[in-house]
Amino acid sequence: MQATSYEDRLEHLGWPTLEVRRRHADLCLAFSLLKGFTVGADNLLVVARDRYALRGNETRLKGAFARLDVCKYFYSNRVVNEWNHLKVDIGKFKSVKAFKAILQ
Repeated sequence: MQATSYEDRLEHLGWPTLEVRRRHADLCLAFSLLKGFTVGADNLLVVARDRYALRGNETRLKGAFARLDVCKYFYSNRVVNEWNHLKVDIGKFKSVKAFKAILQ
């Protein structure tokens, strides 16, 4: 098994890539933060309040300006584009488990 490539091992095990798993974890944490399931990180994500920015999505996030790479790849900036490209209304989900089901 050690002589096989990373992609072949993932396919054999039936696992998604690390990039996909990280994306899912980021989106699940964002859902948990926005729904209030996670305590102590109230101002980590900023919801856009401008009606032109929302465009029908009540939970669009607003990213902060980041000049440095350290800030640019921080969680609160990294998750904004992924979250805003979701095609679902998160208001209908009552738990993280239900939200995870649509990410698969």
